[in-house]
Amino acid sequence: MLSLDVLNYQPLRNPLTISVSPGDSNVVFCSIYDPVNYQSVGVSWDGHKENNWQTIGQKVSLKINSLQNLNQEPIQISTNTTPSEAHAVLIYQTDRYLAQLNWTPEQGREYLQQKYGKRSRLQLTDTEILEFIDYLEGKLTQNCQM
Repeated sequence: MLSLDVLNYQPLRNPLTISVSPGDSNVVFCSIYDPVNYQSVGVSWDGHKENNWQTIGQKVSLKINSLQNLNQEPIQISTNTTPSEAHAVLIYQTDRYLAQLNWTPEQGREYLQQKYGKRSRLQLTDTEILEFIDYLEGKLTQNCQM
């Protein structure tokens, strides 16, 4: 889990090799490798007893689910998702919609500047980013009806 947690989205889009080794009766150790260069994803086990494994598992699950949903249904945010994770997921969802609409970054910035007076989705409040998602979904629906 720690290795998957430290990886960003790009390496998770590529194949990974997971090597499993047995531990004690209820413990399994895994190493994650990049199959192209055979480099191990290194993590520090220092302080592993203090880690909140449930939170780490939720973060990893959120990352993987958002990648799986790239060309599927809208991403769902659970009640266990932290505000910063939820905002990141919402921005990721706008990435999908903007790509489907073939919008350039300049088009996106222009819309945000006109509508909210902001140049970046990172500057939007949660309410504003949800409005932006609704707007993009509406544009996609219009395009499908044409």
